[in-house]
Formats: sequence, C-alpha cells, structure tokens
Amino acid sequence: MDQVKIGKFISELRKEKNMTQQELAEKLGVTDRSVSNWENGKNMPDVSLYKLLCEELDISVNELISGEKIEDKNYKEKSDENIIMTISKMEKSKKQKKRILIALSIVIFIILSYIAYCNILFIETNIKYDSRIMECNYDSVKDEFNYIIHGTTVAHLYQVERKLDNENIIFIKAKLSIGDRRYYHWENYQDMAELSSKNKHIFGIATTIKNNDNKETKVYYTETKINRVKNANEKELRTIIEKSHLICNN
Repeated sequence: MDQVKIGKFISELRKEKNMTQQELAEKLGVTDRSVSNWENGKNMPDVSLYKLLCEELDISVNELISGEKIEDKNYKEKSDENIIMTISKMEKSKKQKKRILIALSIVIFIILSYIAYCNILFIETNIKYDSRIMECNYDSVKDEFNYIIHGTTVAHLYQVERKLDNENIIFIKAKLSIGDRRYYHWENYQDMAELSSKNKHIFGIATTIKNNDNKETKVYYTETKINRVKNANEKELRTIIEKSHLICNN
C-alpha cells in the first residue's frame, strides 16, 4: 500500500464532494487532525473505518487500497494485486516482529546473565588454612588474642565462641568472595605466602578477640561453616576441633 498515493486519493475525493476535513472527520467519528494525517500520507485510517470511509467517498475498499478509481475490466486484476500485496505486507510484518522478539530475547538473556554473574561474584568461599600467611598471638597484658591474615585486606573474618571441658574454644574462619578471589589471584598466592613468611609487616586483615572470663582459651582456625560450629553438640564439636587447626592459646 502506498500511503502517500492513498492520502492524495482521499483528499481529491473529499474535495470533489465539497467536504472539509472537519466535516469528513465528524462523519467518521475522528478528529480533523486524523484526516489531515491520512491525506498527508503520514498514516492510514484504521481498518475498522475502511467501510464507512468508502461509503462517504463513494468508492470500494479495493479502490481505497489501490489509491485510485478502478475500471470494471481491471477490477478483478487490481483486487488480486491488493490481496497479494496485503498478504505480503502481513508476512513482512510477522518477520519483523519475529526479529524484534529474537533481539529482545537476546538482550534479556544477556542482562539476566550479567546479573547472575555479578551475584555469583559476591558469593563467598573458604580460605584454606596456611600457616605462612595466618598468624595469631596472645597478649597476656591485655588478655586478648590478635589474629591476622597477611597479604589481603578484602577477606572477611568470622568467629564463634564455644565452651568445652571448662575451656573457651574460639573458632576463626576467613572467607573471600569469588570476585575478589579472581581479582587478587588468590588461588596463586604462593609468592605472597613466601613474602609473608619473611616479612610479617606487609598489609593484611586482622581481628582482636578479648578473653573475658580469664579461663584457659584455645583459638582454632576452621573451614567448617560457622553456623554448624555454633549449633554443634558436644560430640560434633569434638569432631570439628579434630579437623581444625590450633593457632594459639593463653
């Protein structure tokens, strides 16, 4: 369909009937701006208005779509052309919608994948025990334990205190997000570990643990989940201690 040609055709027929755009618009129940847009070829009338518009202009729908008057001998041929053109336009529109849908699906998949990837990077994983980079000492004057992991400032330290056989048992655990682990190449920290073992003054992350009740206290580094340590019964707690590393005591 040639919108410009159809628009000019509507305009010519309207003028032949000495109607203004406003008058035609009132007969069709639309605004004069709509009629103006049709005649300028900016858009087409709604399909629901085709029959009423054709009645007002004394033409057939076939002639409206063709944008011209059709002689009787050419009517069938022109009708076939319009049907083929309409079907072709519908198929083209379907293909465009399909391409748009595929493109939107790809964009949504990329966005969701990126969001999932970012969330994964924030998941924390255990830092395994390594005596070269992990240090703990007891300050008898302040009655407190000082624990440090050398070589990182982005690790997160967790701790829980339990009592067993009239002793205080403090469990330390360190975790690192997957993103930081990748960024700082934590899986390949051999050189950092060796440097830490020679120079304990390089950067690190530390925590201080007060010994509040003056009991004998032991500090363990564990890779067991903190909540499991916190809720373990006596038997389970002894098993966890066997798998943990004693790093200092008073």
